[in-house]
Amino acid sequence: MSVIDAILEWAGDRPEWQQDALRRLVATPQLVETDFAELVNLCKHPFGIAETESVPRPIAREDLRDPGQDRRTIKLLSVAEVNNANAIASDEPLAISDNGLTVVYGANGVGKSGYIRILKQVCRARGGRPPVLPNVYEAEGDEPASARLRYRIGDEEVEFAWTLDESGPDVLRLISIFDDECASVYIDEQCDVAFLPFGLDLLPRLAGVCNEVRQRLDQEIAALQAHAMALPAVPEGTEAAAILENLGRPNACELISEHATFSSDEQSRLEELNQQLSEHNPVRRAAELDARASRINNLLQDIDRALPQVSDAQVSIFREALHQQEIARRAVELASQEAFAKEPVKGTGGDPWRVLWDAARRFSNEVARVGKQYPPAEGEPCLLCQQDLSSEAADRLQRFEQFVHSEVEQIAEAASGEVERIRGRFMLEVSLSADSVRSDLEIEDPDLFDEVEKVTTELQVRLKAILTANDVEDLNDLPKMPDTGPVERLRTLQERLSEDASSQRAASKAQERLELERERNELEGKRRLAERREDLLLEARRQDTLRRLDSARRTTNTTGITRLNTELTEKFVTEALASTFQDELNQLRLQHLPIKVSGSRGERGTAYHQVQLKADRDLDIIPGKVLSTGEHRCVALAAFFAELSTQDETSTVIFDDPVSSLDHDRREYVARRLVDISQERPVVVFTHDIVFALTLQHIAESKRIPIQSARLIREGLRVGRVAEDLPWQGLPVRRRIGALKQMHQEASALHRRGNTEEYERRVKEIYGYLRETWERGVEEVLLNGAIQRFSPEVQTQRLRYLAAITDDHVATLTNGMSKSSRWLRGHDDAGAITDPIPEPEEVIEDIQALEDWRASLDRLHQGKG
Repeated sequence: MSVIDAILEWAGDRPEWQQDALRRLVATPQLVETDFAELVNLCKHPFGIAETESVPRPIAREDLRDPGQDRRTIKLLSVAEVNNANAIASDEPLAISDNGLTVVYGANGVGKSGYIRILKQVCRARGGRPPVLPNVYEAEGDEPASARLRYRIGDEEVEFAWTLDESGPDVLRLISIFDDECASVYIDEQCDVAFLPFGLDLLPRLAGVCNEVRQRLDQEIAALQAHAMALPAVPEGTEAAAILENLGRPNACELISEHATFSSDEQSRLEELNQQLSEHNPVRRAAELDARASRINNLLQDIDRALPQVSDAQVSIFREALHQQEIARRAVELASQEAFAKEPVKGTGGDPWRVLWDAARRFSNEVARVGKQYPPAEGEPCLLCQQDLSSEAADRLQRFEQFVHSEVEQIAEAASGEVERIRGRFMLEVSLSADSVRSDLEIEDPDLFDEVEKVTTELQVRLKAILTANDVEDLNDLPKMPDTGPVERLRTLQERLSEDASSQRAASKAQERLELERERNELEGKRRLAERREDLLLEARRQDTLRRLDSARRTTNTTGITRLNTELTEKFVTEALASTFQDELNQLRLQHLPIKVSGSRGERGTAYHQVQLKADRDLDIIPGKVLSTGEHRCVALAAFFAELSTQDETSTVIFDDPVSSLDHDRREYVARRLVDISQERPVVVFTHDIVFALTLQHIAESKRIPIQSARLIREGLRVGRVAEDLPWQGLPVRRRIGALKQMHQEASALHRRGNTEEYERRVKEIYGYLRETWERGVEEVLLNGAIQRFSPEVQTQRLRYLAAITDDHVATLTNGMSKSSRWLRGHDDAGAITDPIPEPEEVIEDIQALEDWRASLDRLHQGKG
């Protein structure tokens, strides 16, 4: 079963609006507002909340075009007119072949990274877009960074004027770039599936459509929820309450229309029921009795708290305390009379004096003499007259202080404290007013109120007499304890009222009354529905619409889409990707590494894959922490190559220094892989490694793959200047001959103008390059490339026709090298030797001899003799 078959089978069980959405997604790359509006209506229509003339047309096989018709191959042709981007000065465009291999060579710092940064702004590359900076060596200009890109879509050539922060046409995302940053992403991060088989991209796009439709439904739901109506209060348990609780059900409007009516007969019956129930309302009667019993109980509690306080037992305790206080005071008086008998002021040591003394001590400790001893000593100021104390006055004050702290004084203070403590017991807040129950007792027992009021009054009088007593004699004439008989009668009344309330509540539950109340509640609920009939119909329609919208919203769930996408991605992408990744590892001679590609968790219709370690135990370690630098780069390349295999299109692919950190053998494997890929799609390689560039050239030529070369050079602070072909040491014999002919034309022009010295210099330069080309011809032409410098192998198959080499071939080679050596710079001729410099005709003959020699040997090696 293909991806299309699986999607068609699965789609048959999806909501019709999703089947219609799939058809639209096949027909157009991007849905527009009209599509979404129609899809929202199609989603709501089955639930009766949308009027639409559109009829859903489910996706069918005839809607699916041939995958080949959907493939768009993008081939990059050039990057030109680079302005204010890094330090690139590109008077000449950087041309890129639309077929085979393009090698862009440049030493460090000549602009390769600048071109890559520009291309990463518009092409596809894992990782973020690097910044494109202006030329920091020049004054900042007003114009943003820009460049002109030329590319081909099918047979049509297109030019795109790129400026900074512009993403560019989406089609350019079909061009893939691999660089150092991408390598880390492929190894250490989770990646989405970049290229999907035809049809598989429909599922993530369908998930996006579902999300958009759901958001629009959510907006409608939120708007309706904001207009919720406050419902009328109706009795619980009634049919009206049931209707209000289910306003969102389908038949709510019918129920409201049926029950939200109230006739005059029903109004009369409601009034009759209210009259019957109000005339004998046990619930209300029970509440009245409970309130009356509660008020009486509160008064009883106050009386119960007051009676023990004023009892004879408590009075006896208070009397004894007053007696002890009086004895202590007398003892203090006797002691003070003896201690202060000789003092000049009468009353010294008495209570008024004691108050004065204590006040003086506080004044001294808190204000005048904080932290100093009290009383003042001799020579210190008196606290009252503020004159310095004499010795006699200071001694007198010390005697006073000793008396205050004497044992008899301490006993007196303790006795007074005990009296105040006991007095405090009688000062509890107690409400002893019978007024709170006056109205209740006037109803239940009017005579009892007078008796209870007498009790509370007597209690208040007795309590006041106790509180105002200062000595034992004051307690001798206390009012007697009141008669508690009325209190007991009041308690009996409170108990009877509580029992009557319970009886009334029980009566309220009688079946006959319950039936009357039930009928009254039903009529009351119906009356309130009738009062709000139109409002309730509107609210029922609102809630019904919400219910239907919620049902429509549930059809936008993407769980099933994600599940199928994961299954199909696993089968048609991940498994294929894993297999291809392993093949790529094998081709790069990395099959020994415990590395694999696995699928990762799907998310809203999108699937992911990730490079992982194969381990016998669960290790949460990313491969980048384990692999060496070279292994890291090769595994990343394998992942990139595997990803390219899933792309239907054969668009240009670009590599920036792909063999950085690789050893010689591994570079050879990567070079062969790049050349193989260039047989299927254009490949562009930026490199600073001339050996790698020559390796690519050698392998491409051996497989007869078209190869185009360019060189980036620096001129002062300006970089990125484009020159044709590789440096001289990277050119094969055939291209060197072409370069020599170009040099000959420039020298001939000098000869015609009579510039003898410059002509001589250029001719000697030509013969130097000619000598180097004869030397390169030995390995490349004479030996047919069987043995070459920088190559790790001997290609014995190329030795096939070496036996056919003649003495003339060798003689021509010898003569050419000798002639070149005669005129190249580096040989200092004797002053007497005046051989004339070769004329332009002779120079071109020597170049032509090399070209004829190469052509003759090429025919020989091809078996054409």
